[in-house]
Amino acid sequence: MLAAALRWRNRALIAIPLAVLWIFSTPIVSDVLMRSLEDRYTWRRDAAYPDADAVFVLGGGILGARDHGGANMEWGSTAGRFDRALSLFSSGHATILVLSAGGAGDRRDVGEGARLQEIALQRGVPSQSVILTPATPNTAAEADALTELAMRLHWKRVLLVTSAFHMPRAMGLFLKCPVEVIPVPVNYQTRAAGQSSDSASLDQVLPHAEALFRSERTLREYMGILFYSVVRH
Repeated sequence: MLAAALRWRNRALIAIPLAVLWIFSTPIVSDVLMRSLEDRYTWRRDAAYPDADAVFVLGGGILGARDHGGANMEWGSTAGRFDRALSLFSSGHATILVLSAGGAGDRRDVGEGARLQEIALQRGVPSQSVILTPATPNTAAEADALTELAMRLHWKRVLLVTSAFHMPRAMGLFLKCPVEVIPVPVNYQTRAAGQSSDSASLDQVLPHAEALFRSERTLREYMGILFYSVVRH
């Protein structure tokens, strides 16, 4: 639209994309969009979850971009997934911890799943209680890997840990898994609806790069939900 505005000197063609950019960059809009995903599944304490055969933590972003191995782990933005899975395992809600190996194209010397396996063992998880999946470049591959494990090991119930905004797409991909999959949402990006905000009301309608990022992340999830609803169903 901006290119067309320069070509045909039409101010409306400039105003429309700028207005769209402004709207999706405001916290009040981005938070509503993000909550539409995050509020699909209720957050619960560990004690509120039933016992399961395994707890499966979805990968992606758990390690920092420049993690170099060794004891000093560099954590990423979704590290809460791993911590929550360990908490559920340690509290006795699952007897197996399943870790996603990550994509085959990971440029680290050791892939994310293998690094997390090392940390789990260091934190006292028995080696026989940790399963590392084959290479899983995306959530669809993770769903296929868990389905294969569940069928081979005759599981009945699995706790699924991932970021709250990602949970709706993940649960859609796990529909064909032959076990009961219990969602465990973590890493919330927004406050609950009605919860007070530290920001001034005017700040909620001013553009912010962080708000635009949340809007982009939300729209990407909805695109993924739509894509897999056509491809896998």
